[in-house]
Formats: sequence, C-alpha cells, structure tokens
Amino acid sequence: MADSLLSFSASEQFRKKIIVSNLEPYFVKGSSTQTVPKNLTYTKETTWIDVPLINQPDMVDTGVSEKKRLYTVNQYGPEGGYKTSANNEVIVNNSNEGEFNFTSPQTKKFDESQFLQKNLITKNLFGPQDGWGDASSELELIIRQLTTRAEYYTYKASSYSPINILLSKDPIGTLGTLSQDSALAQIGATNLRKLFEASIAFETLQQTVGRANFLQTGSDPYRILNLITGRQPIIEPDWHITVPDSFVGKGLDFISRVTGVYSPYSYIPGDYFNNVGKKSVLNQTVNAVSRLFGFPAVLPSKKSSSDVFLAYTSGGTRKVLFNNLSLNYYTPDYKANFLSNLNLTAPKGNYYIGSRTSEPLDILSPSGQIPVNQFGVEVETNVYGPSNLGKLYENNVDFKFGLNQTPTIEGGGVQGGFTWVSPKYKGNAGFKVGVGGDLKGQDTGYQPIAANYTRSESTEYPLKQGGILDDTQRLINSQPAGSKRLQHVGNAIDQVSKVFNDGYKEITKGSRVIRYTDNNGVFKGEEYGRVFAKDIPYYDNQKLVRSDGNIRKNPYSILDKTYNLNMYPTSGPDSTTLEGGQVKKYMLSLENLAWRTSRRPGFRYTDLAESERGPNGGRVMWFPPYDLTFAENNSVQWEGNSFLGRPEEIYTYKNTSRGGTLSFKVIVDHPSVMNLLVNRVLSNTASSQIADQVIDSFFAGLTKFDIYELSKRYNNFSTTELSKIQQIVNGSGNREKIKDVVNQSLNIGGDAAGGSLSSNSNVGQQVYTPQLSGYKSTQFYFDYNDGGGGNYSNNVVTYTTSGNFSKIAPTQQTLISSSENALTAFTENIKTVLSSNANVKIEIRLRSNVSYNEGNRIDSERNTCIEDTIKSLINNDKRVKISKSNGSVDETIQPINYKCSTETTDQYGAGPVGCRRVIIEDIIETPLPNINNPNGGVETGPISVIDRLLSETQRQNGNNNNNPSVPTQESINKQVIRKLLSEADYFKFMKESNPFVYDSLKEKLKYFHPAFHSMTPEGLNERLTFLLQCTRPGDTVPTKQAGGTLKDTDARNTAFGAPPICVLRIGDFYHSKVVIDSCNFSYEDGKFDLNPEGIGVQPMIVSVSIGFKFIGGQGLKGPIDELQNALSFNFFANTEMYDDRATDSSQISAFNKEFIEKTEPTGDTPKNTNTNLQNEGGTTIGSVEGKFQNSGTSVNVAYKEIVNDFIKSFDNFTSGEFNKLKQISEQYNSGILMLYTKDRDYKSGKMNEFGGTTTPPTPTTDLTIFGKSTFESKIDTLFSGLLNDINNNSLTIQQEMLKQNFKSIDQTNFNNQLKKLVNDYKVAFTDKMVNTSNELSKIQLEMTRNIDKLNYVVQTLDGYIDTKGVAKIYTIDSATTVNEIGIVMNTYSQKINLLETNLETYNIINPTGYTDNQTYVLPGKSFPTNTADKRFFLVFGWQLANNYKAFETQVTGSFTTKDWTKFISESLTKNYKVPADNEKKKMSQIFSDYDKAFNKGSDKAYVPGDVTTLIKNKRKTGLTLKTSPTPTEISTLKDLYTGQNRNEEKNTFNGKVIF
Repeated sequence: MADSLLSFSASEQFRKKIIVSNLEPYFVKGSSTQTVPKNLTYTKETTWIDVPLINQPDMVDTGVSEKKRLYTVNQYGPEGGYKTSANNEVIVNNSNEGEFNFTSPQTKKFDESQFLQKNLITKNLFGPQDGWGDASSELELIIRQLTTRAEYYTYKASSYSPINILLSKDPIGTLGTLSQDSALAQIGATNLRKLFEASIAFETLQQTVGRANFLQTGSDPYRILNLITGRQPIIEPDWHITVPDSFVGKGLDFISRVTGVYSPYSYIPGDYFNNVGKKSVLNQTVNAVSRLFGFPAVLPSKKSSSDVFLAYTSGGTRKVLFNNLSLNYYTPDYKANFLSNLNLTAPKGNYYIGSRTSEPLDILSPSGQIPVNQFGVEVETNVYGPSNLGKLYENNVDFKFGLNQTPTIEGGGVQGGFTWVSPKYKGNAGFKVGVGGDLKGQDTGYQPIAANYTRSESTEYPLKQGGILDDTQRLINSQPAGSKRLQHVGNAIDQVSKVFNDGYKEITKGSRVIRYTDNNGVFKGEEYGRVFAKDIPYYDNQKLVRSDGNIRKNPYSILDKTYNLNMYPTSGPDSTTLEGGQVKKYMLSLENLAWRTSRRPGFRYTDLAESERGPNGGRVMWFPPYDLTFAENNSVQWEGNSFLGRPEEIYTYKNTSRGGTLSFKVIVDHPSVMNLLVNRVLSNTASSQIADQVIDSFFAGLTKFDIYELSKRYNNFSTTELSKIQQIVNGSGNREKIKDVVNQSLNIGGDAAGGSLSSNSNVGQQVYTPQLSGYKSTQFYFDYNDGGGGNYSNNVVTYTTSGNFSKIAPTQQTLISSSENALTAFTENIKTVLSSNANVKIEIRLRSNVSYNEGNRIDSERNTCIEDTIKSLINNDKRVKISKSNGSVDETIQPINYKCSTETTDQYGAGPVGCRRVIIEDIIETPLPNINNPNGGVETGPISVIDRLLSETQRQNGNNNNNPSVPTQESINKQVIRKLLSEADYFKFMKESNPFVYDSLKEKLKYFHPAFHSMTPEGLNERLTFLLQCTRPGDTVPTKQAGGTLKDTDARNTAFGAPPICVLRIGDFYHSKVVIDSCNFSYEDGKFDLNPEGIGVQPMIVSVSIGFKFIGGQGLKGPIDELQNALSFNFFANTEMYDDRATDSSQISAFNKEFIEKTEPTGDTPKNTNTNLQNEGGTTIGSVEGKFQNSGTSVNVAYKEIVNDFIKSFDNFTSGEFNKLKQISEQYNSGILMLYTKDRDYKSGKMNEFGGTTTPPTPTTDLTIFGKSTFESKIDTLFSGLLNDINNNSLTIQQEMLKQNFKSIDQTNFNNQLKKLVNDYKVAFTDKMVNTSNELSKIQLEMTRNIDKLNYVVQTLDGYIDTKGVAKIYTIDSATTVNEIGIVMNTYSQKINLLETNLETYNIINPTGYTDNQTYVLPGKSFPTNTADKRFFLVFGWQLANNYKAFETQVTGSFTTKDWTKFISESLTKNYKVPADNEKKKMSQIFSDYDKAFNKGSDKAYVPGDVTTLIKNKRKTGLTLKTSPTPTEISTLKDLYTGQNRNEEKNTFNGKVIF
C-alpha cells in the first residue's frame, strides 16, 4: 500500500516550499535585486535578525512589504481568512473544501516564490563539488559556474593522534603537518588541544587542591567550624562509586576521564552471583601454619564477591558503607582479610551465622568439594544439608531437640533433650503446684527422670547471643517476682512453670482440676491434680486418671489395677496372675478339668508349667482378647399336658438350658526366641539402646541365633528338677549313656553356669560360687551436708555440677563421677545372679559416714539414698536384703589414696570428701535349701539342674539294668526348649511405678501389650491344640484292683475318660463351668508364617468360634456348684460383689471386711428412728402427719410443704430465667440472644389442667414459660451462611481487602484463614449455650413438676404407689384446704404470665425478631445493611467486645507484614469491634433497666403481697381411701411418678419430667 500524501516523506518538498514562502526575505548588501514587494510596508514589530554566517555578506531585514505577497493562499486557512497588520485586508479562504490534494491548482502558487531562491543562495566559495542537490536546475547551473571552488581542495587531509595534538602545536599527521591541512582541521586541532589542557588542569585540581577542604574555607566561619568538629573532612574522600584496584588501573582511569573516553566494560572482574572467589595464596599459607599448631583458620582462603566489590569501591563510598554497617548488630568482617585490601576502617565483624573464615555459602558449598563443569570451573552447588548451617548458627552445640532429638523409645527420655527454664525458678522443677502457682511438694515421678531432666535445661546450653534461642531465653529470664509473673509471657514459655494467668483466669498446663482431701467431712483443696510438664510428665501408671483397682477390693477380680487386667501370666513375688504355684486368674481363659484325673507321668497336674496349673485342678490356658465377642441364649423346656374338655394345655416345667457363643482371634506376631533374647541373652547388656539394635539386627536378618545353642547357655531349670534326673542317672543301668545325653543337651560340663552331672551318691546338692564379691568396698560419695535424696544418680549430677566440685582434687573427682556407673553395674549383676539362680538370697551391708560439722542424721539419709536406689534398680526383689549402719571417722575400710580425715576444716579437702560416703561393707550370697531334696546341702563339685526329662515309667524302671529305655537327644532337646520358652517367664508384672512410655524396645517387650504384641508360633499351635483337647475326654478311667490299687488300661484314649468339663472365664462377668458343643477355626487366606524362627509353615491368624452350655452358678473365685433357680443370684460372676444374696465364692472379701469394720456401731452414732421414710411416689403428695400406714383407709396430711415447694420453685424460676438469658447475652451477644429466644419447645401449659372444683373456682389458666430453645439448626444455618459469605467476599473486611494492593494469593489465603477460624469456632460454639439451656430447663422443670402435683390435688385427689406398683387413691376431706391451694395457684398463674410479658416487652425475649436471612434489626441497630457482617458479629461478637486483641491476633494469623496487620486492625476495629461494643452496651442497659423495674426495690413485681400468709398456712386435712377410683385418676397419679414424659407433645410442659 502506497504512503499517504500527508506522510512525513511525501510532504517533505511541500513543507520546504511553505517554509520558504513564509520566511522573511533577506536583503543582501551589494545585491541589485530588491526582494521586498513595494506594496508592503516594513514594520519593526515583525522584523527579525538572523545571525550572520561565516564568510557571508551581511544581510538585513527587508521589512514586511513582502508579507502580503508571501501569504500562502491556503484553501484550508482559518474561517474568514487571514488579516494583515498593515491594512487589515482580508484574504478570503474557504474552510473544509474537501480532502487536501497536493496537486490542487492553488498549490501551484507556491512555485511563484521559487525565483526568490536565487537571491537566497549563499555565495559560499567552498560549496560541494557537485553543487547543491536540492537546488533548481537554474541555481545548479549558477553554482557550477563558480570558479574559485577548487581552492578548497588544495590541503593535505591527515590523521593525528590525541597525544600529538596535546604535545605539539604543529603535530605531524599521516600525510603532513597540521599547517599543511585545511583551515578547518587547523581550527579543530587548536581547539582540541585547548580542551585537553583544560581537562588536565581541572582533573588535577580536583584530585589535589580541590579535595583539600581546609584550602576552601576562606573566611567562612561555618566551613571552619565543620572542619574543627569533624563534620567535614580535611581531605575530601573520593566519592566515585567504582574505581580500579591497581596503580595502572588508576592511571588509565585518569586518562579516560581526561579524554572523556567511555568504556562499556566494568573494572570489576567476573559476575557477583557466580563469582567463585579468587584464592589467596598468602591467606592459605597463614591458615596452614595455624592448623599446624592446632588452631582453626584465621583468614578467609579466598575473596568473596563482596571482597571483590570492596576492592573496586572508592574510599568515600567505602567509608559510608562501613559507617552504615557499624550501626548494625550483625556485620560481615572485612577488616584485614587480605593484604591488598586491608579495609582498616571497617567495623568489627559479628556474624549471625558463620564467621570470617566460614561463610554460610562455604558451609553448604565448600571449595574443593563441589562439582566442576566441563571447563574445569567449580559450580556452586549445595552439597551439604541445612543442618550444617543450623549447627554453625548454634555455635556447634549439639542440641537434643527437633530432628536431633533421640526418641523416647530409643532412650531419649520422656522429658526430651531441651527444656526451657528460668534460672530464677528452675528450682521449682519436680514440684506440684496449687492455686496461684504455689509449690505443694515434690512429685514422686520426678526422681526417676531428674538426672536426664537436669541435663536438658536450657540454662545448661551455651546459646548464641542475639540468636532466636538466646532471645527466647532472655524473655524467660525477664519474668518478674510476685503474682505478676503468672501473666508474663516468659512464664508461659517456661516449661517448668505449670500455671499461667491470661489476665482473666488462671490456666494450667493440664486441667484445672484440684485434688481435694477429706478432713473429717471438710474438703480441702490441695494442688492441681492433673498438671503435667516436662519435669513431671504423664508417663507412668500412677499418673493415670484411674490407676487403682476395683474399689470393692475383691482379690479375685480381674481389675486389680486399671493398667493390670491380668491378661497374661507374670512370674515373681508381685504376680497377681500366679499364686501358690498355680494360676489365680486370667482375664480370658479356659480350664480343662479332664486333666485332674491324669496319672500319666509328664501329663499330671504337677507336671504342668506354673502358668498352666488351673485354680480348679485342671490345665488352664490364657488367650489375648483380640476381636473378642460373646453372646448367650437361654431356652426353657416345657411339657404340655392335654386334658379332656380343657381348651388349653397345662404346662409342666422341665428345664432351662443356658448356652453361649464365644469368638476371638489368635494372632502370631513375634517368635518365641524374642522373649529369650530380651529376658536372658540381652539382660546384662549395659545399654538398652545396644540391646534394641541387636533386636533390630535380628529382625533384619543380620544377627542370627541358634535356639539349641541358646538353650544350652540359658536353660531354665531349678536344682530340684535336676536332682530328679540325677537320681535316674545314678540308679540306671544305662547311667552313663543317660548322663551323656543330658550333658550334651544342656552343655553340662561345658561353659554353662552350673557345671556337669555327677554320678556320686549325694544327689541334688548344689555348690554356689559367690559372684558379687568384687563389689565389696565400693563407695558412693555425697556433697557437704547433703543426704542425697531418693536417687543417687541425681545426687551425682547435683554434686558434680555444683560450683564447689572444682575445689576437689582431680583424682577424687574421677572417683565421685564414676561412682554412679559403679552402682548401676552392681545392680545389673545382682539381677543377673537372681535371674540365673532362683534359689539365692543376697544381703548387702552398708555403712555410712560423715565429715566435720555436718547435720544430724545425714549419715542415715545417705544410707537410705543408696538403699532406695538399689531397690529401685532391682525392682524391689524380695530376695535382696539391705542392712545399714553408721561408721566413725577412723574406719579401716578406705579406698586407695582416700583416707577419711577431719583434720582440716576445708570441707572439700581430701579428708572430709573421703568421709562423706557410703561403703558396701559386705555382700553375702546364700543358696536357699532345696525343700525337695532332704539330703540337700552344699558340697564341692558343680552340678546343673533339669526336670521332666524322663517319664515316670523310666524313673520306676531306672534300676533295671536290662531296661533299654533311654531318652533320645531329640526328645531332651524339645523338652529343654519348651521349658526354656515357658510363657510364665515371658512378661514382667506391671507395677504402679512402671512407665507406660518406654525408653527402649527391650523394656517394652518385657510387658504384654495387646496393642503391641500377641502370640508366638508355638503359642498359636498350643492354643489350638488345647481347644481341641477341650472337646475330648481325658485318659481312660483306671480300674480298681484288689487291695484298692488302680491300674491303667492299655487303651488310654477311649471315651471312658474324664469328660472335658471346662471352666470359662471372661473378665469378671463370666466364670462358670461349661461344656463345649462346638469349636470352629477359620484361617485367613495367605497369612502363613514363613519365618525361620517359627515352627514351620502354619497360619498366623486364626479366628476361633466356640459354642457351649453353662453349668451351675458363677463366682469370682471359681464356679459355684449350685443349680440356679428363680431365687438364685449367681448367674454372673460379679454379682457377688454387690448382692449379698449371691453365694460368695470366697467367704469374705477385703471390701466386705473393711466395710463391716467401718460401719460397726461405735455407741455414739444416733440411730434413725424415723419409720416414715418417704420417697417419690411412695407416699402422698401432702405431707403425712404421724405414722403412715399403707394398709389404712384414712390418713392425716398437710399441704404446706408442697405449696411452699411450689412458691420456692417459682421464685427460682423468675430469677433463674432472667439470669440465664442474661448469661446467654453475656456469653455470646445480642444477636445470639435473639436467635436463642426465637423458637422454643415446652413453653405452654395449664394451671388447673384437669378443671378442679374449688370455691371460688380456680380457672384453668393457660401459662407461658420460656421452655427450651431449639437453637441447634439455626446455629448450623448461621455458620454455613457465614462460610458462604466468605466464599462470596461479602464481608466488609473482604470488600475493603479487594481494594488494597494485596497479592491475589494472599487474598485467597486470608479468606481461607477466615474460613478456618469459623470452622474452628463452630466445634465448641454451642457448649456454653447447651449448659445454660440445661440449667434453665432444670429450673423450669422444678416448678412445672410442682404445678402437675397441685393440678392433681385441686381435683380433691391425692395418693401414692405401693411397693407392688398399685396406685392408692384418696379423696381430700377438707374443701377449705383445696380452695386455699386454688387461691395460691390462681395468684401465681398471673405472675408466671407477667414474667414472660415483661421479658418480651424489654426485648429480652423476642419470639418474632430473628430470621436466618439476617433481615432483623439488632437492639443496638448495628450492621443495618450488610447481612454478612451481621453473621460475622453473631459468631464472633463476644470476642470482638470482650477479647478483641486475642481475636485480632487470630484473624491476623500468618499475615505479619505491616501493611496486612495495619489493614486487619483498622478494618476489624471500624467495621466490627465498634458495633460489637455498641451492642454490648445496649444489652447491658436493657438488662439493667429490667432488673431495676421488676427485681429490685420494695415493690417487687413477682412477689404477692400476702406471700407470708401463703407460706405459713399449714393446710391440714384428712384423706379417705377411694375404693373405686377411675382409670383416669389412677393413670394420672402413676404418670406423676413414672420418670418419663407423659406424652410426646413438645409444645406443652404439663406431664414432662425432661425437656
């Protein structure tokens, strides 16, 4: 497309013509041509003077005579044409004559001025050789005729260097000298030299005299003062930003400024962000020497990007930079890092992270340890994690928290590795607290964790000053003394502090429940009972809410303790499942009584493991209660007998069958060898963590154990058991062969603990070698005047961390520090001895001493400290006895170089320190006598122990030399392993002091946890076998021989054995004999055990289902052998706990004994002689006068009490309704009160509901009470509406947010934060409302209940329900009494309705106001238009008016920037807080006005004037029994006492006992 005629290029010639046409004509002197038209007058006003051109003749203005002629006849001129200044002649033009056309005839008039161009030609002698390209042909010809033009081209055009021009007036160029060049070149070179000289002079002046401020002051006093005061430097610094860093560079820079040459390249090498730094060989050498002498690096090894920039920064700029840096707390260190850039004026460095020799970047990307690209250049890459920076920031302190914290199960302790404490109040650790934070005595759970806790205190760590941890510690340290401390934020952070006050109420770190003690009927609050902190954590069983057992204290109840439900067998003196060598109780168990008749050796009751010897003589098996379900069914058999003429049969009772079903799961989840590893192999491992690692390694398949080798090392047999096999060995003809087999199985004679079997005649004897004698003379040390407390480990920590410890000699310090480990090792060895030698007792004799001038009984306290610590570490094993005595200063038993002496008064000298100790004076290990071996004793020669390796047959025939029966290696191995893996030895007894948070897997495995582990493969198989045994009989009953001896038949497995009667126990509910009629197993698909530690491939999960029939009765101790009939009470085992009519299976329980002792009359207890014990429904409405005879036909009563109860309940109602509604308003806001009072149930009722006849008549009055609010659905609608409002940006705060310059993502996050806040508040929003509503309902029901009774009475009726449930109806004899009651009812009917009217008048109750769409008007008229804001107020109104700052913080949330916090604060305050305050003020005024009008003053609106008379009137009368009451009279009376609502009508309150 062609250019428009009006484009810039197309209109060029046209524009030139216009310019020429409009320019004032020139008059050139010497010219014969006059260019000014004669008809134009020259005027000065329009004259302009052109500057004369070089080598041009002078030109003068020719005036304005030519103006008129030169006017452009412009067809597009102004409307009305142009006016001239000479004669105002108008040149007419027409406007808007269509599109402009360059070829228009009018435009040709411009050509008329072309002739003037000839006169305008400047006669330049040196014009272009080819003439002017834009001149007309005629002008061109004239130009070409100029003959003098050639003179211009006679010079020699050369090139000159700037230095030549600067140094010479006639420099030599490329073709000649400057004087041979053109005049223009000569003029230019001369001027250039002058400019060079001026620039040099100026730059020299600037860098010398120009920077000397003292030379510039002159007589100016202000400049002189600035120099004197230092506000202005004597020598002005170089203020350039970037300067070269070398002398050569500075010279080049000087030349560039002189020459004005600009280079587009920077002096600074490289790229700031990619600069890997130039290494300094000198610095690296210095650092190498430093490391050689064991010191860290002292200088940075390479220049950082900042170092490079500083090297190229001018002195003035650096000075400003360093001055600014000196104002910061944290600054980099630029001083004297490199010889070439000393930066001596730089401030001293203080790094937030790192140091001058360890920059953060170098920590994550150290040179020499980062990748190199293809060009051999190191690429900065983070090759180390941020933890390295974290450690650097933390001064390389090994903090034990966060990711670096050791988990509790791995020995990290329940208190963690770091605890915030204040140095002022750290001594409060371990103490309970009461109201106000008062200390109330040390918590018993503190001592076991005290040592680890003390090490975790924040004051024990060297925190980096100025870091966030240090700032936090300083905040904690700033806690003041006194009550204000509780409100201090440092107290809230302090993890030893347990009470905090938010300014309104006291808050605890736990619940605010106070422990009360009963002191002779007066309850006294002690301390906060459920407070837990790091120093008193919730970690052991005694901290459980309910740690005690059943309060009825029946010893056969499963519930010994809430943490001990007797699910599994435990051995030891504290066991509650095993007692007297047999089982006492299991939670879920089945006992097969068929074992009671077994006489087969190895299968008798006495041959069973202790954990399988049932309490009823059978074999018992325990089951973990996994997926336990049970049910029972009872069926009654009747026999029908038909008789002629009788349409129905006569039924004769035959029997009742009671059956049940039981189902549970048996699950395999760990190998049996695991219990062996924990209890034997790893029992002596010093570190539980190492033991855990061994267990982990075992499960990972990295550590393997051979169970046969383990059985040889850790056989589980007593001296009694092996003495029996010794007898077999000695008496057998194959004695040596048997001995060899046994020895091989048990590694006897090898490295086992006991030695080998002997063939001598003194069998069953055991030689015991003392194993603890090496710990004699072990000593434990104490600080001056310190008894050590209850835990020696804590004592050592306190002693060694005290300031006085440094005064003790180093050798003595070592003895003291190592004594804790010595005590631990001693107790571990005690446990080893006790676990491997069950028949050993140990006596430890302690002796304590004191040093000079210590307090009384300090020595006894120290003995007790060691005693308690030892007992605690060995779990109070009863086989260990500890005796104590106190020594003197001259005792002979002393450690090496540690004589006890009091010759010096320096309590930390060698002598006194040596005196303050407890010494193990002696250790006596005594083997207990073997009660099963009358020849038992101690003799030389070791002997091991084993039991049940040979059958009774083998024992009986042992003296027969021809008997070939010898136990095989395999049979012995199996029995050894079965004995070794006995379940009775699996688990420890759970004590109150045991933690339920374990510090190692090893410890956790010691206790059975249904949520943690279940059965072994052997355990599953054994239980399934046992269940099947419970469906089959025992051995065939033997025949009785002559002489009374019994003979077993050859066939032991006939049906003629003892029937499989079983005893089933499920908790305390079922404990009965049963016969099993079905036993079914189902196995889950694919759940097979393929672990090599198992017993081959078998299912791992089995679902068991058993059907059975109950036999006889049930008791806690055991089954009751009594048939149960209609008068029996032993259908369930635990009935005997509370019902004396049930047969007690255990004579008298501890609870019964205690109860009898406490309730036995003491002689001073007044006896209750009142035989008229009335109860609800069991007597008449009127109070009986005298003795009430149930069989009587008349009775005297008085109605004063029921009337007064009604008046009292009314008074409570009038004040209670007002107070509860006020409470709703104060707990929420005015809008929620409107919502709450909108819709209610049970608000209508009647006084004199049944139309009683009185004189004057008592009308049936419709009553209105508040009833019960149905607020729940409205609250849900309110919250869902507010969430929709937020989604739609309907809140004012959201609309204002959209007008701010906030990021879109931030706006979205803010909306999400608001929604989260709404959802969080919804969870507990109605809690207070529900409580208040229930309290209000209770107040009203108390009154309506009395109304219902009076409604019955005014029918002249009264009555009661006898013990058989029969209603006895009476008529009231005195009409006057009934009339008086009617007057009371009529009077108070008006008062009840008046109350509701007044509450509505004052808008406290507003039954029509609230709407879900929020179109109603609030009492304070707030939020008139924006319904979303009104919903926001209803939800958050209380926070806005009562807890604004905290609420603002919640709304602000993570938006902590200044613009956000300012916006949120201003918008919340203006749009919500101010209106909320207004509503609160308005409601306060409303309730105050109502209270003044009706509740205060002498004339109270709801108190009748004759109330005193009404209260005092007794209203006595007689009652006469109605012989034929109507069904309505009977049902109405019964309805009063059923305890249920009479009907489901929710609009009325009559007949309701609950709203």
